[in-house]
Amino acid sequence: ACVRAASSVPTPTNAPDFPAPQATSAAAASAQACHPADLTTSSNSSVVDGAVVIGLTLVNATGKTCLLEGAPQVDLRDASGNSLPIQYIAAKLDQTPPLPSTLAVTPGESAIISLGWRNACAPFPEGKVTLRLTLSTGETLSAVPENLSVPPCADKNSPATVVISPYSYPP
Repeated sequence: ACVRAASSVPTPTNAPDFPAPQATSAAAASAQACHPADLTTSSNSSVVDGAVVIGLTLVNATGKTCLLEGAPQVDLRDASGNSLPIQYIAAKLDQTPPLPSTLAVTPGESAIISLGWRNACAPFPEGKVTLRLTLSTGETLSAVPENLSVPPCADKNSPATVVISPYSYPP
């Protein structure tokens, strides 16, 4: 599955507030949280406006609707599994209607997460970087973004940041 990079990089905010959870259908009301075994993943990346934009696509590979709940919990890891020195920030998206914080994913349907990585001044590893997503169940799944590059250092006095958008459906 191919993920399209957003036309702009999400804007950081210090207030990681997403809308309150809500079920959107009868199927969603009876659905349970997605588990790693329920989902197939793919990930790619591109450079946009001085940031590396990483897209993660999650496809429901089961015969039942499952829920992606809450704000995505994501971190980037080196080839040894160590977390990279990055500050993670929830995106502030001014959108009407706002994106729900619980997304019902029907069988075969996709959901996406977009990340905007900026200001990589610390020594970052060359080679494979893995994106790890922790689901609301506490379980994790991993994906290796295709064509991932390290963003340029813009300010040595500021941390590297990754701005995380909420779960959404592909455009």
